[in-house]
Order: sequence, then C-alpha cells, then structure tokens
Amino acid sequence: AVNINEFNQVSLRQNLDNPKILTVMNFNFWHKAKGIIEIAKILSRLSREINRPIEYTIVGDGLLRRKIEKTARALENDFLKINFTGFDDPKKYFPKADIFAYCSGFDNMPISVIEAMASGLPVISNKVGAISEIITDDIDGFISPDPADYHYNLRCMLEDSDLRKKLGQAARQKVREKFDWPVIL
Repeated sequence: AVNINEFNQVSLRQNLDNPKILTVMNFNFWHKAKGIIEIAKILSRLSREINRPIEYTIVGDGLLRRKIEKTARALENDFLKINFTGFDDPKKYFPKADIFAYCSGFDNMPISVIEAMASGLPVISNKVGAISEIITDDIDGFISPDPADYHYNLRCMLEDSDLRKKLGQAARQKVREKFDWPVIL
C-alpha cells in the first residue's frame, strides 16, 4: 500500500519528441535486476525504429548495479541515452517521466509500480508475480507476456498521448480504490 496523498498527479506531455522512460529497481537480486537489460534492449531497437531520442532513467542501487549498468550502456545508440541515478527518492523522478517501465524475472508485488501508478504515470510491465493483481491489462497499464508484446505496447504508448493519459488516470484511480493505506487498513 501507499499513501496516495504523498504522490502528486503528474502532468503528462502530449508530444513526445524526446520520450522519458523511468524504472525504479533494486539491484540486489539478479533475476530482478536483469529486467533493466531487457528494457534497454527493447528501447535500443525502438529508438531506432521511431527515429527519435529516448531518455531512459533508472533509479536504484544494489550489489549488481555496476554489472547491469555496464551491460545496459553497451545498448546505448545515437537515439538512446541511459541514466543511472543510484539510490534516490523516486518521487523526484515521476514528474519528469512520460512512461514507467518495469521488467523483472522474479518479483512479488513491486511497490515501485504502485508508486508510479499513484503518480498517474502510465505503466508497462512484464507478467511477473502479482503484477496482474496490480494492473488490469489495457485498462490501467499494460502487462506484456513476452519481449515482442512489450515492444509493441511500449510503442503504442509512445505514439498515443490519449492512451498514456487514459492509462495514467485509471492507474491513479486504481491505487486510490485498492492500494491506498486507508483502504488497506
């Protein structure tokens, strides 16, 4: 659960000449942290397809960060810029992002996804753990069963400002109704 009053509604941009993708991740578990590499692979291909720069920011730290960072940076290209911030308060980054991307090989119920939804960010994730209890696919986010579907859904989000707005608003409402602390208590 989160206290939704601690998360300001983000103001989503209409035109994404330079889309900003955000992930918040713990780098202490390989099966979790390797999701950053999967997202970076998708963004590397996608940035060349749409022929626009994409900025990918990853907030978080842990034992595997340097290894993941080295592998992810090898996927940068003329259109993809990857930023690793280290440990920081993710609330500072939500207003700067256009889309929250999550991918993990093993997870339970990632609080970072709920926090991004509480901010009104459109969220895309792979199918892992309890993600399907947090996100209702194509209603308040996207759950992608494989990299090809993730790529397709992310491209749709990048190209459709109305879709991003619809998903973000529905996500915030879902958190208000199901994951706000007063509701949980």
